[in-house]
This record gives sequence, C-alpha cells and structure tokens, in this order.
Amino acid sequence: MLQTLEKFFQNNPETNTKEYLYARVLLLDAYLYNGSFDKAINLCQELSNSKHKTTQILAQYYLAEILP
Repeated sequence: MLQTLEKFFQNNPETNTKEYLYARVLLLDAYLYNGSFDKAINLCQELSNSKHKTTQILAQYYLAEILP
C-alpha cells in the first residue's frame, strides 16, 4: 500500500494543492504507523517547507513526536 501511495506522489503534477499536501500528511502518518521513521522524518522536513502554514504546523508537530 505504501508503495502505491509513493508512486502516486511521484507521478502527480499537482504538488501544491491542499488536497495533495493533506494526502502527504496522511502518507506521513502511514510511515509512522509502519515504523518507517527515516521516511517520516524526511517527509516532515519536506512538508516543513510548504507554502501552506497548516502543512508546516502539522509537519513540525509530527517531527516533534518522532524525535526525542
């Protein structure tokens, strides 16, 4: 399932819509659920640079949960 989501994001040209960014946050949640902490951290760092403030806040929240 994660591989399908990852492939979707690689092939999706609309990268700055609210829906796309929300789906990225859901992918982040899936990484955490499956124990893929390195991927989760990388995605948090990517999402922290978003133009959307809500996405930045969520990414920072998740990053604080992952890192001690």
